[in-house]
Amino acid sequence: MTQVLEKSLNTGAIYMEERLGDDNFLNYVLDFGFGQASGVDLAGEVGGDISNLYSKRKINFVTAAFGQGIAVTPLQLINSYSAVANGGKLMRPHIVKAVVHPDGSQTQTMPEIISTPISERSALT
Repeated sequence: MTQVLEKSLNTGAIYMEERLGDDNFLNYVLDFGFGQASGVDLAGEVGGDISNLYSKRKINFVTAAFGQGIAVTPLQLINSYSAVANGGKLMRPHIVKAVVHPDGSQTQTMPEIISTPISERSALT
């Protein structure tokens, strides 16, 4: 899988989607946060568009495996790669480290795990 990602091998992505099956593939897409807002602390965030996958047409799944026919945000994409680097943990992205209130007090932004779409073992391979 590392080679598929490193070299952007469409045929390898299709092979993996077919091995997973359409339902499992869709579950992974959702578990990695695609098609939904990430909860980042910015107004107006969009969730991308994975609606083609709900048509259940095979062509939509195999093309989505290599990034065609769906729309993801740059933040979603980097967050999904970060989940692999974080041992399988998908974290809520933040833009600020802390909020300073008018009275001088601070509210720190704390790391928050949204989900664990893959195991730590899978993330290492």
